[in-house]
Amino acid sequence: MSIWQDIYARQWCALADAGLVIVPAELMEDAAYALELQLYKLLREGREDVKLLLNCVNGDDFCFEVGRLLERFPASHVHVQGKALSAGLILTVCAKWRTCEPGAEFLHHGENMRFPDEDDDMLAQWMAARTTTPATFWLDKCKQPEPFTFGAEEALALGVVHEIVEEPPFTIRY
Repeated sequence: MSIWQDIYARQWCALADAGLVIVPAELMEDAAYALELQLYKLLREGREDVKLLLNCVNGDDFCFEVGRLLERFPASHVHVQGKALSAGLILTVCAKWRTCEPGAEFLHHGENMRFPDEDDDMLAQWMAARTTTPATFWLDKCKQPEPFTFGAEEALALGVVHEIVEEPPFTIRY
């Protein structure tokens, strides 16, 4: 690890200890595991609130586990600064309160990134349970050949976010 990586890692941990977690852009393997460990740590400490600053462009299926963990916080807030693609979308809908900036982008995968299977129904049910949009809508998007991309206004209409704000509603201090 370079000295700069070490400094950034220490800053990330200091923020996370204060209840503000910056979600890695690539939410895969070590990064997803580190996020999971930090959320477990905050839960063990009895924290009821957690804030996630999200600009996530990639991830793997482990995001469902992290999402379930996020749902255990009575007061969780995800703020999408830029992108909530794929795994980022899954994490976004798991928070109790969800905001995004006007230029935010969201992506729900169609058949282009995975094999259609019985998980389509599970994913549609997952999204429907956490948004104001029925499972049939999400199932239709799962079966499309291309990904379903949408912006902040549509995210608000679908119940993916609760509010569009100009800047993060929480201050970053460490």
